[in-house]
Amino acid sequence: MTSILIPENLKFSNIVKCTLRDEKDNIIQVQKQPNLVVNGWKNNLLDHMGTTSSDLRIKHGAIGIGLGSTSGGSILLKSELDRAAIVYSRIGQVGTFSIFFSTTEASGAITEVGYFGSTSSFTSTNTGTMFNRVLLNSPINKNNNYTLTIDLDVEF
Repeated sequence: MTSILIPENLKFSNIVKCTLRDEKDNIIQVQKQPNLVVNGWKNNLLDHMGTTSSDLRIKHGAIGIGLGSTSGGSILLKSELDRAAIVYSRIGQVGTFSIFFSTTEASGAITEVGYFGSTSSFTSTNTGTMFNRVLLNSPINKNNNYTLTIDLDVEF
């Protein structure tokens, strides 16, 4: 059996930042908070380290209007409203997974955010493997006058 030496100072953190803007790009609301990494992400990370058959990349982020607690076994948002393809970027040891909703997309009182992966491309709601879920501290009231950008920062 091969063992992997993991540095004692290895840290993992993940923060979700939601930024609501008006048509002139003025910031209306910012909400930043840690979120729960669910079992789907943990299992996928282990599979990536241990096998070559796993190709479950984060491809979409979703927003919802559901309430209720999150557990490690969560597999879906409570009430998914819309989803968007992610744009990935990395600076040093921080990877950012961004999703964007235009003024014509996803109106409602947003209360939850989740990121999803799949071995194939998908866009339908309630599909794929959920990697994380955050229940927002307060709703983000998105309407057709606002855009919404959500960034998931993952740092090692």
